[in-house]
Amino acid sequence: LKHSPVGPPVPPSTAAGAAGGAEADSSRPPPTSLHRRAANVRERKRMLNINSAFNELRCHVPTFPYEKRLSKIDTLRLAIAYIALLGEILTVVARGGIDSKWECTHCARSFTPSLIWVSKIPGSRYPPF
Repeated sequence: LKHSPVGPPVPPSTAAGAAGGAEADSSRPPPTSLHRRAANVRERKRMLNINSAFNELRCHVPTFPYEKRLSKIDTLRLAIAYIALLGEILTVVARGGIDSKWECTHCARSFTPSLIWVSKIPGSRYPPF
């Protein structure tokens, strides 16, 4: 502690030499606050991009008419099943078996379990095929 000639002892951290720049910095937020704000903006932008991508994906997978939109996990599961179905159909077509009802039925059967939960939703039409 330093003794001031006019007042009580002053701790070293608030002595004139250390406090000289403190008053000028009080108008600016601390750097950690600026970093946090920048990180929040980046995270918000990232989430907006992800949500936008999910909305676009929802437009490309077959769904049923019902009130609630698909959750993110349901959208991913449905997209995976739909891509697998399309892949199986392409395989059948490549083998020249496009007229084979058994194989197309098999493809539809592999896709249908992914949609079973939809049949319990009021207003849905099940099966979709």
